[in-house]
Amino acid sequence: MRISTKLKSLHILAVVLMLLSTSNLLAQLTGTKTIPGNYATLTAAVADLNTQGVGTGGVTFNVASGYTQSITAPIIITATGTAANPIVFQKSGTGANPVITRTDAGTTNSTILGAQADAIVIIEGSDFLTFNGINLTASVASSTTTGIEYGFYLRKVSGTNGCKNVTITNSTITMNRGTAGVTTGIMSSNNDALSTTTSATGIFLATVGGRNENLTFSNNTIRNANNGIYVRGFAASTPFDLYDVNINVTGNTIQQYGGNSTATCYGLYMIYYHDVTVTNNTVNNMANGGVAGTNLIYGLMLSSSSDFGDLTINNNNVNLTTTSGSKYAIYSSGSGATGTLNINNNTIGYGSGTGSTYGIYRFGTAAIANMNGNTISSFTQTSGIFYGFYNTGGGTISNNTIAGYTMGGTSSQYPFYLSNASMTVFGNTMSNVNYTGTGTFYGFFLGSGNNTSTFYNNTASSISCAGTTYGIYASFNNGLNVYGNSVTGITATGTGNLSGIYQTGGSGITFNRNKIANLTATNAGGSVFGMNIVSGITTVTNNLIGDLKTPIATNTNDAIRGISITSTTSNTSHNVAYNTIYLNATSTGANFSTSGVYHNSNATATSSNLILRNNIIINQCSVSGTGVATAIRRSAATQLNNFDAASNNNMLFAGTPAANRVIYMEGTAVQQSLANYQTLVAPRELYAMTGEAFTYSTAGSFFISLTPSSADFLKPVAGINTQVEGGAIQITGITNDYANVVRAGNTGYTGTGAAPDRGAFEFNGVTTAPQITITASNPSIAVSCTPSTHAFTFNIASSGSAVTSAVLSYAFNGVAQPNITLTNT
Repeated sequence: MRISTKLKSLHILAVVLMLLSTSNLLAQLTGTKTIPGNYATLTAAVADLNTQGVGTGGVTFNVASGYTQSITAPIIITATGTAANPIVFQKSGTGANPVITRTDAGTTNSTILGAQADAIVIIEGSDFLTFNGINLTASVASSTTTGIEYGFYLRKVSGTNGCKNVTITNSTITMNRGTAGVTTGIMSSNNDALSTTTSATGIFLATVGGRNENLTFSNNTIRNANNGIYVRGFAASTPFDLYDVNINVTGNTIQQYGGNSTATCYGLYMIYYHDVTVTNNTVNNMANGGVAGTNLIYGLMLSSSSDFGDLTINNNNVNLTTTSGSKYAIYSSGSGATGTLNINNNTIGYGSGTGSTYGIYRFGTAAIANMNGNTISSFTQTSGIFYGFYNTGGGTISNNTIAGYTMGGTSSQYPFYLSNASMTVFGNTMSNVNYTGTGTFYGFFLGSGNNTSTFYNNTASSISCAGTTYGIYASFNNGLNVYGNSVTGITATGTGNLSGIYQTGGSGITFNRNKIANLTATNAGGSVFGMNIVSGITTVTNNLIGDLKTPIATNTNDAIRGISITSTTSNTSHNVAYNTIYLNATSTGANFSTSGVYHNSNATATSSNLILRNNIIINQCSVSGTGVATAIRRSAATQLNNFDAASNNNMLFAGTPAANRVIYMEGTAVQQSLANYQTLVAPRELYAMTGEAFTYSTAGSFFISLTPSSADFLKPVAGINTQVEGGAIQITGITNDYANVVRAGNTGYTGTGAAPDRGAFEFNGVTTAPQITITASNPSIAVSCTPSTHAFTFNIASSGSAVTSAVLSYAFNGVAQPNITLTNT
């Protein structure tokens, strides 16, 4: 009996347990619940949710508009949904969003951003959870010892259980930042409940289940925090599968952040992530009553990730203001072995202040990278270094704009700093810059690349600088093609020199079809160089250089040079061809010298070897004192070794020949006439020419326009009679002119000339009277007076149109003899 009674009792217990289990299953939350209504408070609803779990179809909590609740401890959600059974907390009805306010000073104090800390709502390992239109407020100011650090706080259950498919949208999160740098609107961490308050590193992840993934933070307003949104994944090693993945941050407004703390502050901070989209956010630390930052501040900070997958940072508006601290509008430092980085169509602005200023700072590598269509709006700062677009990886950098800025101080300026990789850079502009400081202005800085890169159709204009100034500064190691760019309207107001294009070092560097004009140095000691080549191996073709001015310069060693080549590097060469250089500056200085082309002489033929062909070089600058205006100037006499023997077919003019207006100058020795120059440098320049009966200083006489903004700047007038027409020699590899028109003698040419034109333009002129040079192969021609038959061979070359036939006219004892038609072999 006792055995039987015991079995019966066990049977009854099993039935009870089964019924209890069934009862619990039936109590799982489903359908729509109301707050207030089904639950008096959101806290009560979450407590029941955590206890009962989620049933079929999921559960939606409709929180009445205008609802408010004050709490003194965090609301912690541990329940988890599924794709079929999601959890939703949402505003119901029209009117103000529900507001949850935490009124106490917290119990978990931290000074480390990303570490364990107090929060208003904690989401712990929950999946398929949405907060829509639920506002959070922290009422106690956060300090180093008290306060609520986080609004929404995502943390993990363990190294195998993270937060997945969590959405926070349409919420206003108002923190009380106080002086603690850790206050953050939305925090997605690598912590669990046991993580420390002294480290942001968090826990070790064992599986991909432990990562946070598929997070969406959209259309929220975050204010009065020191940081808007913070996302930190696990610092995994290759293959990086344990990084947080698929994070979407879009349409948020982050304002009134930073300022009260000396800590570094962020509108958005992300680290150890994979596949992220950051779009259409507005970040402004001063908006809604913000305070200017006093330390380093970031707008959008996408920090180190060894493989970020696809990263998109598009269409954001970032505006930062500091009193003295540095500021980065958009920062990306990750790498992507297989992904694509897009930083496109963002707008950046700055308030007044000091400190280093960075627009878009991209430091890292990516398989494909794009930085396109971004704008830095006009701003004014007292001082500080400036990097507008900073890129040290490869990719495409296009159609970005710096609309203008005013800056003082002593720091250097880098509106575009592009370095270290293969790049395609085009369509970028900078203008309306007023740099009153004494540092160096680099304009477009192209540096340290080791792969083939192209830099084309970029524009620098309307720039005033007090320091040394470069429109384009090229310090590339190998394979840089710079073409179709415009550097105009730049003024150097200080003692430093001004260079339209500056080249130092590198091999395989090409400058083609660039316009460099309207450059002015207003100081008596300043010099202007259209192109300034100090080292490297360069090809300079089809460029327009003109309207270079130094109105008060006193410089007998050239205040102006169209092209300056001062390199002394061994085993280097400079192929300078088809350029048009026109100088017509005046100066009130006591001594004023200028050169169309300057070249550093060297006794070693392979040291900075110059090949000068097919150029138009006109120097009509005024001279004063001991100054000289010269077409070509070389540094030392009798050193023709590195003036390549192939140099030829140049049009050279420096005005009416005089002691101070010369075709050629080396050291202090001058050659006033073309003939004397040709004799000195022979066999070079056999087919050179000099000025004809044209007034080069009057628009429409030879050049259509002398105005740099004109499309016809320094283009010869069509139909003009000049030996410039057809006077060039074919050069292999140069088939088009400045306007990208095919030159004569190349496939696709549509004109009538047999030979290309000198200078940068192929322009359809005419030549009716070519200059003929005759060289007899028989040196006895001058003394052949024996009355017998003589055979002579002549080599006939034309500096104008091609010669197809020739007639020899001669006289005997002053009596004309019958013409002899020469046989053309």
